[in-house]
Amino acid sequence: MKKIHKALNIIVLLAIITTSFTACDEDFTNLESGISINTNFSTSVDTFAVRAYTKRLERVQTNGLPIGMLGLYKDPIYGNTTSNFLSQMSPNVLDPTFGEQVVLDSVILTLPYFSTLLDIDSENNSTFELDSIISNNEDSESLSPIKLSIYRNNYFLRDFDIGDDSDFNESLIYFSDGMTSEGTQINEVTDVQGDILYEDISFIPSAEQITLIESDGDVIPVSPSLRIRLDQEVNVDNDNNINTTTHKDKEYWDNLIFDKEGDIVLSNLNNFFNYFRGLYFKAESIDNDGFFMFFNYSSSANLTFHYSSTTTDPETQEEVTTQNSYVLNFSGTNLNFLNNSDNSLLSDGNPSEGDETLYLKGGQGTMTVIDLFDENIEGSSFCEFMQAYKSNYNCNTLNNNESEPKRLINEAFIKIFVDQNLVQDNELDRVYLYDIKNNTPLIDYFIDPTSTKEIHLEPLKRNEENSTGISYKIRITEHLNNIITRDSTNLSLGLVVSNNVPFENNSINLESITSDSEINKIPVSSITQPRGTILNGSHPNVPKNLRMKLEVYYTCINEDGDCFEDSIDSEN
Repeated sequence: MKKIHKALNIIVLLAIITTSFTACDEDFTNLESGISINTNFSTSVDTFAVRAYTKRLERVQTNGLPIGMLGLYKDPIYGNTTSNFLSQMSPNVLDPTFGEQVVLDSVILTLPYFSTLLDIDSENNSTFELDSIISNNEDSESLSPIKLSIYRNNYFLRDFDIGDDSDFNESLIYFSDGMTSEGTQINEVTDVQGDILYEDISFIPSAEQITLIESDGDVIPVSPSLRIRLDQEVNVDNDNNINTTTHKDKEYWDNLIFDKEGDIVLSNLNNFFNYFRGLYFKAESIDNDGFFMFFNYSSSANLTFHYSSTTTDPETQEEVTTQNSYVLNFSGTNLNFLNNSDNSLLSDGNPSEGDETLYLKGGQGTMTVIDLFDENIEGSSFCEFMQAYKSNYNCNTLNNNESEPKRLINEAFIKIFVDQNLVQDNELDRVYLYDIKNNTPLIDYFIDPTSTKEIHLEPLKRNEENSTGISYKIRITEHLNNIITRDSTNLSLGLVVSNNVPFENNSINLESITSDSEINKIPVSSITQPRGTILNGSHPNVPKNLRMKLEVYYTCINEDGDCFEDSIDSEN
């Protein structure tokens, strides 16, 4: 019933809005709600000043992310952002029995890229495009390589916080700078880096399909992945240049896994996590350049030990050799270390007056806090807005439930302009707005029927001639209607960059540390976006036509239309 009720509310809302735009030439209409609309009405617009300022994210939670991030993004404004990741490995079988005369065939690491299938030819060969890479070079074939190193992890990743203030039931949080929620600082070099397993001094991901041939001759296609054999202590010659090195042989892996059959370290997850603490992936720039990429923690992401063993047939007493596998999945704790080479622009702004320039960067970066209505500007306070849109509204009364709406909001949106003098051809297509106190999307996000939420959060408007970014428009019509008709609280809103706007519908915000205790969580899509942008703020020093603002298009509900006389334009 609740879902039906919500759907009906949306339908009624759309019907009222449609009526407000199309009823100009129709006869007098009396809605069942008691709201009557005259034939000779027209719409008008109010402009309200907002207050917006930058808030630095000192650290953000990176365990609990749905993806792994690795590499370097070179930002022309914010400098380099580097990400390394650490992952526990979970065995598919506990307390395994490997059999007699075990012979290790190979140890294969597979981490799928995010990719899109473009075509399949007549010979069933697939062509893919990688869509999991962020780089200054739009062409994936011209990516600048990075040095990739893979280590055995030395650091034990615990699940629960056992600090002095913990009740031992709270999950341990790992932050982007290596700090934990119990105050422990993880050092990537001294605490994490164990045995070196593999390195590639000139790594570039490939979009080529991987073809596997089984022992029985079956051909298995695999989508583009980081796929490495880790059991050969040899240098691999690529085009007569030695780029890759594997540091451990079969004996190392035999000792690690197969010699431990029957040992307590393979008997349960806790023991295994403490024994084999996972893998650490480290990216280093080459010539101060590189790329930033994402890995898919799906079921096909694993470390697989292929081996053969011999058993005796109980009936014939003949020895039978079988091919088997022991699989470690990326299903334990995964976390990322993020590092910004230049933090000069990542600082707190002015919450009392608002900022002229807003610095917005993902990851361990910055966000923007937006307070709708600026109490310091005449005609733009929350009280003045409510008095203009709600009959008999008393600013000194907490509950105005009996007061009826005076105006019908047809459309309301926040207009945000890119600082074109500073950004210059590096603008992000999407930004995301959320309720800071409740750490949820706005109601307009949920009622947006588009899969990409482009009605609520319009993509960046660009100049048709040179594709330069101009402005964002964020519709908050229903958010304001809730404030007017349902006495919802006018809360501060958070604006962040986003790597995947639709994903926020099914995710929870993760912990963040700022100088403001009220801002304690950040959307996942912002943490996984290394890029940034720069916006014009709300300060009066910003030219009026480029200043962040709230625009409200409305229709009078009063039959005499006298509320049009109260139209507001608060911009200086």
